[in-house]
Amino acid sequence: MREVYRIYVEKRPENAVEALDTLNDLHTQLKMTNVETLSIVNRYDVQGIDKATLDKAVPTILSEPMVDDVYYETYPFEEKKVLAIE
Repeated sequence: MREVYRIYVEKRPENAVEALDTLNDLHTQLKMTNVETLSIVNRYDVQGIDKATLDKAVPTILSEPMVDDVYYETYPFEEKKVLAIE
């Protein structure tokens, strides 16, 4: 069995346009005004490549280094509520 690498990618707050749009939709369309912040995190499970190839793919295919934060294996969810969509 080949190793599975888990990568989480999130736009930095100043670049999180999609998250702001979604938060606005929650406020205006669903009247969920109690939701104060929202993050969109993309999770990638990568299998069938070696670590060197993964290291090349993360900043060129899976993320944009100038605007994204990347987390390997775990994401700091802390006490956040999570909605996952596949």
